[in-house]
Amino acid sequence: MNNNRLLGYYYNVQGGIYFSMNKYLESREFYKTAYHFLLIDNDSVGMKGNLINIGNTFSITKELDSSLYYYELGEVLEKNGILEFKEALLSNLALTLQDIGRLNEAILVYEKLFNWGKLTNNVYVTAVSSGNLGSAYLSKKRYEDVIHILEYGLSVLNKNSIRENHMFRYYYVLSLAHKALGNFNQAYEMLSISDSLFKAQQELNLDEYVSDLKLQHKVELFDKETIIQEEKLRTEREQSQNLIIFLILSSVVIILILVLYSLKRRKNVMLVKKNLELTQILKAKIEQKSGSKVKSKRPDVSNEIIEKFESLFTEKQVFKDQTLSLEKLAKMVKTNRSYLSNQINDYYGVPFRSIVNKYRIDEARIMLISEEYAHYSIEGVALTVGYRNISTFITAFKKETGITPSIFRNQSLLELANA
Repeated sequence: MNNNRLLGYYYNVQGGIYFSMNKYLESREFYKTAYHFLLIDNDSVGMKGNLINIGNTFSITKELDSSLYYYELGEVLEKNGILEFKEALLSNLALTLQDIGRLNEAILVYEKLFNWGKLTNNVYVTAVSSGNLGSAYLSKKRYEDVIHILEYGLSVLNKNSIRENHMFRYYYVLSLAHKALGNFNQAYEMLSISDSLFKAQQELNLDEYVSDLKLQHKVELFDKETIIQEEKLRTEREQSQNLIIFLILSSVVIILILVLYSLKRRKNVMLVKKNLELTQILKAKIEQKSGSKVKSKRPDVSNEIIEKFESLFTEKQVFKDQTLSLEKLAKMVKTNRSYLSNQINDYYGVPFRSIVNKYRIDEARIMLISEEYAHYSIEGVALTVGYRNISTFITAFKKETGITPSIFRNQSLLELANA
């Protein structure tokens, strides 16, 4: 079973627990969450069951339009061949339709459930749906249909010795139908049977209630006797378990911290070595590049402009100017801002500000491993290479190198010392 289906079943059970506690809003949210995971898993059976459950939470709070909406979504799945939970869906759907006054539609659903019960030889569904149909037919004054369907339902109950707590209602509805048709003898007979069954049911309910009370009293006495004994043991177990859990969690946290620290330190060492190698290569390139001429093969790039640009950056190091802008640089190379911007983009493939940042970070890396600037603080290096504050510098440095300036400096000094 995959995780989505497992989560769907888990939240469905949670919804059932809250429903049984009469916490219908909480139950509804759990059912909706379950439906979400089952939808991802394409578990149509689970989806249908949760649609019915969601509808039930609306039905019990008398939000009938919402309950009908979810029952009808379940009916769509049933029409597509998902036949599980048929009894629950049809009975709830019919009851909701009846409650909102759509009696004709409710009757059609009850009839569908009744016929399905007969077809599958489900005698209980057949009998119960016949009772619901009888009440619905009575509301529509279909008295002959009332008598026919209820007599059939009662025959099913009696033939199969099924106990139905509301059987007195079958006879009561029958008595009303016979009365409406003028069959007063039958009406009186049915009413008498209904009254007898009602009284018997009341007595049975009372006996069951008394028995339940006695059983509950015995259970409570037993519970009180055992709770006191178990409480001491439970307290001792909890204290021992809490101590063990604390020790285990503490050990796990310490190990995890050590592992993460080791991984981070190893990563930082690798990044420092890589950046140190790049910095040394950069220093060598700067020395070799001194006095070299720019030669671009692109016809739209001015070698003269780029040569002036690189001269200002490599020899005069104008990038260290904190107020440096494209306009200011354009005046230095004696051209306009737009032309210089296009030349830089065409030649380097990146905008002006990216080049400025790269020169500053490259210079910062050189300074951070140089003995000449060993007395400089990180902030001092940041200001020297052209940044106005240390936070901007650290962010740019970490983006370019993967590590902070302080880690690069400290670890590089160790690498150089051990070299």
